Amino acid sequence: MRAKGREFLKSLCNRLGNGGQAVVETALAVAVLTPLLFWIMHFYEYYDLRVKTRQALRYAAWERTAYRDVNLPQFAADLAAYAGRD
Repeated sequence: MRAKGREFLKSLCNRLGNGGQAVVETALAVAVLTPLLFWIMHFYEYYDLRVKTRQALRYAAWERTAYRDVNLPQFAADLAAYAGRD
C-alpha cells in the first residue's frame, strides 16, 4: 500500500511540475533584498554626513589655530553685540 502511495505522490509532483517554485523564490528574494538595499543606502548617507561633519570640525580647528586673528577680541565683542548680549 505504501509503495502505491509513493508512486501516486511522485506522479502528482511530476504532473504539477516545479515551474512556480522559481517565481516564489524570486519574489521572496526581491522582498528581502529591496529593503536591505534601501537600509544600506540610508546608513551610508548617515556615515557620509558623520565624516563630513568631522572634516568640517577639523578644518575649523585648523583655521582657528593656524591663522591667529589679531582682531579676535574685537570680533568676539561685535558678535556678542550682534547677538544682543552686550
